[in-house]
This record gives sequence, C-alpha cells and structure tokens, in this order.
Amino acid sequence: MELESEVRQWRIHKKDESWVLNQLRLSFGQVGLRFLMTCP
Repeated sequence: MELESEVRQWRIHKKDESWVLNQLRLSFGQVGLRFLMTCP
C-alpha cells in the first residue's frame, strides 16, 4: 500500500516537472525570438 502512494506521488511530481519544463521552454522561446528580432 505504501509503495502505491509513493508511485502516485512520483507520477504527480513528474507531470509537474514536465509542465515546468514546458513553461520554461515557452518563456525562453519568447525571449529568444525577441533577441533574434532585435539583433540584426
């Protein structure tokens, strides 16, 4: 029983992690595009 809850916690954490990475990638993409636009 203990292990099952542990696995569930881990799954939730992994989902969170990928969400955070996606957010970072999105914001970095925005900044990168702006940087490319300003630099000729």
